[in-house]
Amino acid sequence: MLKSVPKPRKLYTPENYCQQTHQRIATQTFPHIACLKLIKRFLFYQQVLAQQPKDKNKIYSLHEPDVYVIAKGKGKGKSKGKDHKQYEYGNKVSIVSTKDNNIIVGVVSHDKTSTILKP
Repeated sequence: MLKSVPKPRKLYTPENYCQQTHQRIATQTFPHIACLKLIKRFLFYQQVLAQQPKDKNKIYSLHEPDVYVIAKGKGKGKSKGKDHKQYEYGNKVSIVSTKDNNIIVGVVSHDKTSTILKP
């Protein structure tokens, strides 16, 4: 005879923990705080759904809303490979390091509107 196999226990994952914590907050302790967070997220998704292709200040990433498009030049040679992409998504960053040891001493993330001055 075959024995019945016991059901596996629910694995502990960050998603399960977040869901349980969210349910506890929403139902028991501070429902108005959970409501404010949900309203903020709802307005964010509403903005994503309402944006048009030619709009400025579009949201390109749901998990990182501060990402923007960086247009790249064609370069000196015409490359026909897969490596050349006309646009990149991300943020511009400046890194300052020491001359001798290459120890990083400063990092700055730039806004869309900021310009990087060349020495």
